[in-house]
Amino acid sequence: MTESVARTAEVRSNEDKRFCEQCVSALEVGLAGKDIKRIFRLGRRNISTTSDTPVASASSVARPMLVEFSSRWAKNALMENLFTLK
Repeated sequence: MTESVARTAEVRSNEDKRFCEQCVSALEVGLAGKDIKRIFRLGRRNISTTSDTPVASASSVARPMLVEFSSRWAKNALMENLFTLK
């Protein structure tokens, strides 16, 4: 998934959460958005400072996303059905 180039962290976080919820619902394993406890990107954002204000660039390499589930059952149910994403 490409990383959002929105200026605020809240908007970027909401887009990541929406993407994860879409993936979970596409797997049809009985999980809902409430089963996702926390989502955040690992590493630093790639910010270019070519102008007066720093702007996030949409690089070809997106930072990995860490998704924490509310229970071990939710994580295992998702991991067992990852083959259906292809």
